[in-house]
Amino acid sequence: MKKLVLIAIVALALFLRFYQLDSYPALNADEAAIGYNAYSLITTGADEHGNSWPIHFQSFNDYKPGLYFYIVLPFIKVLGLNEWAVRIPSAAFGVGTVVILYLLITELGKNDGLGKYKKYSQIIALSSAFFLTINPWHIHFSRGGWEVNVATFFIISGVWLFIKALKFPKYYYLAAIAFALSFYTYHAARIIAPLLILGLLIIYREKVKSNIKTILVALLLGALLLLPLGFDLAKGNVLSRAAGVGLFADPGPLSRANEQRGEHSDFSGLTAAFLHNKPVNFGLAFLENWSEHYWGEFLFLTGDDVQRNKVPETGQLHMLEVFLVVMGLIGIIKSIWRSPKESKGWIFIIWWLIVAPVAAALTFQSPHALRAQNMSIPLTIISAFGLVYISLLLHKTIKKKWVLN
Repeated sequence: MKKLVLIAIVALALFLRFYQLDSYPALNADEAAIGYNAYSLITTGADEHGNSWPIHFQSFNDYKPGLYFYIVLPFIKVLGLNEWAVRIPSAAFGVGTVVILYLLITELGKNDGLGKYKKYSQIIALSSAFFLTINPWHIHFSRGGWEVNVATFFIISGVWLFIKALKFPKYYYLAAIAFALSFYTYHAARIIAPLLILGLLIIYREKVKSNIKTILVALLLGALLLLPLGFDLAKGNVLSRAAGVGLFADPGPLSRANEQRGEHSDFSGLTAAFLHNKPVNFGLAFLENWSEHYWGEFLFLTGDDVQRNKVPETGQLHMLEVFLVVMGLIGIIKSIWRSPKESKGWIFIIWWLIVAPVAAALTFQSPHALRAQNMSIPLTIISAFGLVYISLLLHKTIKKKWVLN
């Protein structure tokens, strides 16, 4: 039965991500650039700026990570330079993410990561896969040639393979490869993936210690795979682009620090300097940016301010999920409180929810659905679990009343 349900969910995911893929949403400039640069590689062996087989594509001087360009390339070769060729890979990876999410929750259940809800792991896994299938945030970025969508696939694949490696250590190598590929796909993954890896190593430290040699070799493999990326970053152009959209490029926090110092009688004194300075104000700006990704208006009402980054007339999640997310969090926190050792999977999901918007918060545009797209994964899991948790509470209440009567 569960296989039939999963097949139905995947079929729905395929429909929602591929139906009229060439028409909705409208093709944007970044997608056109991806398609044209892939076409240029096929015809000339260089991108539109004459760079031969680059790791980062100069494009609009935003130096996009190049893996998605190369994934698109064979589709351009076969289908020609059109919307389908640019978007099919992203849509396919979007469907793949739905499947990997199901496998991840199933694996967490096998590794005592869901506390007393372990026996409901299949229901939680199927619910999570279904919720991601209909998630506006994920559908939107799956239907365009968005590198971030593919990066999210590699990130969740790395997490799944790491959890699987807790019982079968050889999967640590595959996890390292998946995480490394995310680095080559989207800028934000270079911050999110290391934070998730750190969380996994700390949360599962007991099992990590027992396979420390394998993990060290896997980390070495990942480092070797990232060497070409490191050499390319050393050229400076990519880092200059990151600095241009980074939080420190915003003069606002520094201006506010100077203004706040001026409110003190001794504006150059130690007290003024201690309370109002660049680290404090930029830190506060980061915390404000980070917290804005959890606001109800962004998540459930209006979504991203940038129109091309959202589904019109809705938030990043369905309005109904307000209640489900709250109840899911209550259930998860209770599980962690009662049995933290058996709820390591839940601890990791909370960790993922916390770090998911970090990369977006480090820029001056916030909240930002594109850079924080990986956040849709923990929110979907929490929302789906919220439905399961409510169902169990209702069942318990009805059963209790029936016994009393």
